[in-house]
Amino acid sequence: MKLLLIEAENVKRIKFVQVVPKKNVIPVSGANEAGKTTFLDLYLWGLGGKGEITSEPLRTGEDKGYIKLHLGEPPDRVEYVVERGFERQEDGTTKTTYTVQRADGSLIESPQKFVNKLLGPLTFDPSEFIRQNAKDQLAT
Repeated sequence: MKLLLIEAENVKRIKFVQVVPKKNVIPVSGANEAGKTTFLDLYLWGLGGKGEITSEPLRTGEDKGYIKLHLGEPPDRVEYVVERGFERQEDGTTKTTYTVQRADGSLIESPQKFVNKLLGPLTFDPSEFIRQNAKDQLAT
């Protein structure tokens, strides 16, 4: 299972972005303030739990936004579409929605639980990895 596409609109400082990875590794590089951390946040917020999301995920001045990830097998066999939506409420808070849709269009019940199970042993916390010493990083 691989990331085939990541798309976001009105999240953080992003108006709209769509990235289609060409290989197994997605290089994330650029100058300061170029959006590297934002790109990593899109992935984390799209797949991680609600607790990973900052209190203000929406682009300044916008009331709605989303992150969408297409997961499947290259080059284009989409098996799941994961979508996290954000909507500003009248009281100023942001409501979050989360869905996982199968290729046939049906929705998965308990989407976060499903994603956690799907990704479980294949992923690790990059923030935790950075804090590890060299020996522990090698083991990871």
